[in-house]
Amino acid sequence: MSNWVLTSKDANLVKDIKTFEGTIQYQTKLGYYKNDKFWTYKDSLGYPTIGYGHLIVNGEDFKQGLTESQANALLDKDIAAKVADAKSIYEQYGMKGGIELQKVLTQMVFQMGKSKVLAFKNTLSCMARQDYKGAAAGMRNSAWYKQTTSRAEALARIVESL
Repeated sequence: MSNWVLTSKDANLVKDIKTFEGTIQYQTKLGYYKNDKFWTYKDSLGYPTIGYGHLIVNGEDFKQGLTESQANALLDKDIAAKVADAKSIYEQYGMKGGIELQKVLTQMVFQMGKSKVLAFKNTLSCMARQDYKGAAAGMRNSAWYKQTTSRAEALARIVESL
């Protein structure tokens, strides 16, 4: 029986994702948000993205941009899928950690996708054993950490503190 408690409606999770993905104020500075709309930009790996970190897939058309309410609706849908993916990883590894670990796992899945997070076998095994120092070390010893160091470090510190 899983002790998963995180939901996609968790206000702190939503706020944290918006902060990590880029608030309206931040995206305005970069020119991704203008004329009251979000516009397509390339993420750190060069993939087309819009709003709060939504990876644009084939068949999606955002040439008209996104209003704030459309971006929020898209984020709600994305978070619901990522929370479900993170929960499945959590249960697959038999983790027991509380909501903070669940949020970190969800953040990782939101940023990298489920398949890439599943490649963190050592880190996930450490999380399952509640070896949070080992899990944080595994997070830091990754290409993900090198690509988005400040975000990955913030999440590693949360795990380390558990």
